Amino acid sequence: MPLPNKLNPNSGIDYYLQIGPSTDDRLRALAALFAQVAHEPCFDTLRTKQQLGYLVSSGGRAQSGMVGFHILVQSQNDSVYLENCIESFLKETMRESLDKMTAEEFERHKQSLIDKKLQKVKNLYEESSRLWRAIGDGTFDFGRRTSTLTPAARAFGPELICLSPPPGVNDAELLKTLTKSELVDFYEKYVDPASGERRKASVHIRTQMDPSAAPVFDVALAEPVVAAFATHGVPADDAALAELIASQPAPAAVQAFFRAALAAAPESVAAAAKDELSKAVDALDAGKAREKNEPVWDERNVRIEDVKQWKSGFATTEPARPVVPLDTFRV
Repeated sequence: MPLPNKLNPNSGIDYYLQIGPSTDDRLRALAALFAQVAHEPCFDTLRTKQQLGYLVSSGGRAQSGMVGFHILVQSQNDSVYLENCIESFLKETMRESLDKMTAEEFERHKQSLIDKKLQKVKNLYEESSRLWRAIGDGTFDFGRRTSTLTPAARAFGPELICLSPPPGVNDAELLKTLTKSELVDFYEKYVDPASGERRKASVHIRTQMDPSAAPVFDVALAEPVVAAFATHGVPADDAALAELIASQPAPAAVQAFFRAALAAAPESVAAAAKDELSKAVDALDAGKAREKNEPVWDERNVRIEDVKQWKSGFATTEPARPVVPLDTFRV
């Protein structure tokens, strides 16, 4: 879909993989563990190394009784190209990460996620949100996160005291039983782009700016230059640069900013360092940087123009069922 602001050069993609029902306890735990394992390499690959844009995030997603995994990217690159990068990451980087993961690393990921699950809630809002989520999804499964309710939860009334110990399967305990081979099997079935069983939906928000128009500077390109200036002791006004970037400048304007900073460099900066920085500034050319970013549309993708019509073809799923009879909650 087109971005409403016709002058905004950014595009974005929300890439979603539907895993399965949240009531499948082991599948839910595997989905959470995969999100934990994928988080750091996703940011490192798409944000740090490929520098697609400032906004790159990933994680699990639970909605409408289903659990999934998603990657969100905002960039001045074409949204189809962003999907190509995400698919490549999932197919190559994540496969390599899982293959090279040692038993010790796997256990550290599990323990990190277990610690998050057992972390005490920070306030009443966080606690009540968790409880209402269990009510809203129709499962009344209050025991996924912790084995007992906190005093804050008990303050809601005597009808909740019956939940200690709560019904359902405790995620923290379940995570301890997961194996690396299970996680690899999960990846191959639900995540690997080569899988014939995975379910993917990607939402593209695309800029309306004419690609042939004057290029707008890709902010990600400035980061290594800023770092290089700092390394060689050449000051650059961070506030002025941030204001310039916010104005969505042409590459030439950003180059002029850095050239001015370089011209005012202290005399102590070596000539070789100045020459290196000058070359880095000359390389700040968005047009050249984007020549390699040619999007490739995967023929397996089905383009959805009418969302309502697409949804009308869905098969009806089984309704959510409480993990214990509702009479359990009566007093």
